[in-house]
Amino acid sequence: MNEPSESAAARSLADAERIAALVQARTSQNVVGWLAAVAGASAFYLTGVGAAGTDWVWVAMLSGLLGTVITSVSALFFATDISGARPQLRRWWRVVLVWLVVLGAALGIGLPLFPGQLAYWLPIAVVSAVPLMVGIALEIRE
Repeated sequence: MNEPSESAAARSLADAERIAALVQARTSQNVVGWLAAVAGASAFYLTGVGAAGTDWVWVAMLSGLLGTVITSVSALFFATDISGARPQLRRWWRVVLVWLVVLGAALGIGLPLFPGQLAYWLPIAVVSAVPLMVGIALEIRE
């Protein structure tokens, strides 16, 4: 077997680095897109839940809509090849977990104590998007 020349090895290394940078850039675009879509959906959902008050039919419909949006965006996100960007995915998982805790706390406190009180739901809708926006800022910074 012939050994590659020094120039062929250098070209191969440059190609590998270019491909790794491309995977990282595309993963960043996908992460930012997912986070932005879910931030908007989360704020819309919590505002809608606040406006629905004690009408549980509307709360259920809004929950179904939120679930559909998250499922659709996640299907698009995971349909791409993201396996080469493990540090980005670890950061993404942390942001998602913090968002889920905030969303769960907002619903756990708001549904029984503040149904229909927009003074609670509007600020909490903004607060629910904060972890996702921080995730976008971290992703753009990298």
